Amino acid sequence: RWTCRGRESGSVGWTVEPAAGGLALVLRYGVTLDGKREDVTEPIPLEEEPAGFGGRRWWLRCPLAAGGCSCGRRVAKVYLPPRARYFGCRTCHGLTYASAQQHDARIDRLRSDPRLLYGAMEGPRPGMALGVYAHMRGPLKTPAARERWDRWYIDQARERRGLPPLGPDTTPPTHGQGDAP
Repeated sequence: RWTCRGRESGSVGWTVEPAAGGLALVLRYGVTLDGKREDVTEPIPLEEEPAGFGGRRWWLRCPLAAGGCSCGRRVAKVYLPPRARYFGCRTCHGLTYASAQQHDARIDRLRSDPRLLYGAMEGPRPGMALGVYAHMRGPLKTPAARERWDRWYIDQARERRGLPPLGPDTTPPTHGQGDAP
């Protein structure tokens, strides 16, 4: 049962029943679309897979269809987003994670300054990638500290390639006062 502001807003009942070629999870629920309540019975095919130590793992097969083709994607969960009538997988409903929808200003900085992008791709040490650089740079509090860190970072990459530094200050940022990680 779901509640909203103390009132029941929905509920789902389920049973496992035999279906063509195996078992199905049959969901029974009601949806309200355009002010009209509709009762829905939706069978979702189940698939069994052997698991370690003699156990079993159950999967759901997405029951939605698009363009006349059944999705049939093997999933652990199905979703019923707002204004939808049937449960389905994240892909069929176009659902994404919140983190995929958030904007990262550090990427804008890399796009706007080719020198930063070059340094981020190279890294101060071989094998250090952009994600590590962004994590190291994240706690810098002042714009001057961030700029000094960027210049040092790029100069390290340039030095590895035998190129001269870009600026006069090539000392690494120091810890303290939030200047460096």
